[in-house]
Amino acid sequence: MKTLIYTTFYVKNPSYESLIWEWLISLRTLGSYSGEVIIFDYGMPESLVSKLEAFSLGAPKIIKIEDPADSGTISNWRNIDVIPYLEEYKDYMIAHFDADIWFQRDISILWEELKGVEGCYFGIESGRSCRYRGPGDNSVRARYDFIQSSLGGFVFGGWIGGKQKAYLKKLNQMKDLWSSSWAITEWGTDQSMITYLIDTSVDNIDGTKYGCSHYFCKEQDGSLTVDIGAANYKYQGEDVIGVHIIAFNSVGTDREDQFSQYRFKNRHSELWNTFEY
Repeated sequence: MKTLIYTTFYVKNPSYESLIWEWLISLRTLGSYSGEVIIFDYGMPESLVSKLEAFSLGAPKIIKIEDPADSGTISNWRNIDVIPYLEEYKDYMIAHFDADIWFQRDISILWEELKGVEGCYFGIESGRSCRYRGPGDNSVRARYDFIQSSLGGFVFGGWIGGKQKAYLKKLNQMKDLWSSSWAITEWGTDQSMITYLIDTSVDNIDGTKYGCSHYFCKEQDGSLTVDIGAANYKYQGEDVIGVHIIAFNSVGTDREDQFSQYRFKNRHSELWNTFEY
């Protein structure tokens, strides 16, 4: 089984470097993943790149994105920029995880689950809404509102999995919309668009456990478990696999301590102190 996990990374401030280390160290240790890893470089200092390329548990491949978008719209552009690179991974299973996700448990179950997914695998931010960022077309807006209401939340844009053909099909659908009527210059459009493009006839939307935002995490016996409240989620109460700490506007600011109890480096300090550079 050929697998690829990738992320995109931009060093917004010096504290951001800790995020990519938490992502990579946890992936190679608690996540038990030994397969291929790519970090698409949207702005990393050479010193960080050199250290990542020397990582003792399995160095990632670093691909520098030339002429990258501004930091506020990377989450949009990355869905286009990675397409030509992912086209080379024929017959692979592919998963993208934001760099502010770390891995608490073995992720090998993901590949087993993907065998039965015709489209792509996503998670839902249950009970929450995502502001519409699409075109000023009433029919498009109505469809978006209907989908979000039907799902009982929005589709989380920070992680996605799928077999290569299905994965690229979804990214190319996004590319087509951005080349026509959706604005790529606004932060967060990707998440709105992924919600709009969800097709529950082929896409699996039960993947919250792979990118579980900290407000859906519950401390239980030294582990973080899925706690989505009243939602009828099939993995409720099970161990979270990917913990999403929501770092975009927090790491490196005075708000960082608000989620410190959810961070890999604090929960697994022995691993952090062993491998952090």
